[in-house]
Amino acid sequence: MPWVLAAIVTGIITFVVTNIDDLVLLTLFFSQTNGVFRGRHVVLGQYLGFAGIVAISLVGFVGSLWIPQAWIGMLGLMPIAIALNQIFNPGDDDDASETKVSSPDPPKRSWLSALWNRHTYTVAAVTFANGGDNLGVYIPLFASINLAQLVVLLATYAVLPAIECYVALYVSRHPTVGRLMERYSHRIVPLVLICLGIYILVENDTLSLVRGQL
Repeated sequence: MPWVLAAIVTGIITFVVTNIDDLVLLTLFFSQTNGVFRGRHVVLGQYLGFAGIVAISLVGFVGSLWIPQAWIGMLGLMPIAIALNQIFNPGDDDDASETKVSSPDPPKRSWLSALWNRHTYTVAAVTFANGGDNLGVYIPLFASINLAQLVVLLATYAVLPAIECYVALYVSRHPTVGRLMERYSHRIVPLVLICLGIYILVENDTLSLVRGQL
């Protein structure tokens, strides 16, 4: 059916266009994995954050809800807060890895336990905060298609984050990239998160909310 193929292609194109910057963030996250912060936290966090973005976009599909752009920009505060926490509390994860690496999660419960891990929600928060451009694309896209096309589109979106995570993991494990990340990621990640947060605030003209109160 031509419309199925068209929906799949549309899903791939819109996902790549709106999530290419997430690939960089995921690569940085994978480079920081250790005995406590593990790859499954990154994967689950990416899925949770992206699911939140899609859920809000679905509200636009069923109710034509349009969120003011300036308010979307408030999401930029999330990565800034996470970066500041990493800067002022740099030893939390290292200390935890030293005490817990010898007793890993039980294999049968590893993914389930990761679902409730704070690292998972750190990744999810960054992914969700970086989703302003996603909302700008997905809401009108969802509102312009029928239910059958939407189902195919969502099924496509369900697969693509796994592929994105695999690519990011592969890049982070590249010998050259891996050495650089191991040496500098603890400095790069907070800087990237702060720049991302500022970009989200500025791009969505969120500062106009502050000026309006002055």
